[in-house]
Amino acid sequence: MTHTASSRTLLVVSHPVRGSHTWRVAETLQELLEASGGVVEIADLHAEGFDPTITAEDLLHYAGEAPVPKGIRREHERLERQDAVIMVAPMYWWNVPALLKGWIDRVFTNGWAFGHGQAADSKAQLPFARGGFVLLTSGSVADLDRHGYNASIATLLPYGVLSYCGRPEAPLLYLEESEAELTPEKANHWRASLTGFLSALGVGTEISLTQ
Repeated sequence: MTHTASSRTLLVVSHPVRGSHTWRVAETLQELLEASGGVVEIADLHAEGFDPTITAEDLLHYAGEAPVPKGIRREHERLERQDAVIMVAPMYWWNVPALLKGWIDRVFTNGWAFGHGQAADSKAQLPFARGGFVLLTSGSVADLDRHGYNASIATLLPYGVLSYCGRPEAPLLYLEESEAELTPEKANHWRASLTGFLSALGVGTEISLTQ
């Protein structure tokens, strides 16, 4: 199917405090997407009370011995109506928060997002055409590079999650010094960075997805 500038984007936000820098970033993304004619849906994982803990039912489904749990099927349905998905979160200990990690663990299921074991022949892949990550770091990209975390995070998230699930073109954006005051200068810089991220993601342009 082909989508134009009215494509649908889901923002998956993992932060408990409205008014935080993370939520300001999500709101800026929403504003930019809607300005281009897009339709935006927000998954507020904290407000929705998503349980990130893997269950026995999840593991039975992974092994092909049980259906998708009902709550996870609802997440699938939400993702299936999107053209793009952007995950927005602060970085905790050089990774995404446990809530977002658990959302990925439970929702990107075997036989739906990827095929493994008994589902290896399913050729399953994520139903949305494009995905990416926007992460807020209290340090700088130079800090990440110096300690080798930039490469490890790129392997862990865009490659290890989205590329593994059939979406290799997955941009990753870091917004630096996220614990400092959000000055007008920083806000403008972040806005420009988010605009570039959306361009790299291809949102607002024609999206072609074959399923």
